[in-house]
Amino acid sequence: MSVRSATIAWDDSIGVQYRICRLDLYEEDDGSYEYVFVPDYRVLDMLDMGIVGGIPGIDLDFRREEYHRPDMVPVFVEERSPSRNRVDVWELMESVGLDRYDRFEWMIRTDLRSPE
Repeated sequence: MSVRSATIAWDDSIGVQYRICRLDLYEEDDGSYEYVFVPDYRVLDMLDMGIVGGIPGIDLDFRREEYHRPDMVPVFVEERSPSRNRVDVWELMESVGLDRYDRFEWMIRTDLRSPE
């Protein structure tokens, strides 16, 4: 099994970054995988969710310690990474040093907030 992690952050208007969630991707040798969101409610409770907007696809009102998405790409990842059928997908992957299609790794390596 391999595990990769990233931080979901929100930047305010003066450049302060708030780390609101850890996102882990667990991948098994058999090809199965699971995304796990670990929100930091100490930070989230300080922020105006009307401005921050939360995490797409995650209902933070449940206040779970972890949100699991086994064998499915979460809405958050879908909305913020290039789809496989995008015309310039390989250029986007190569632009961050990837020689394979990997949405999660692309999000980790890129400075873009979402594909255009």
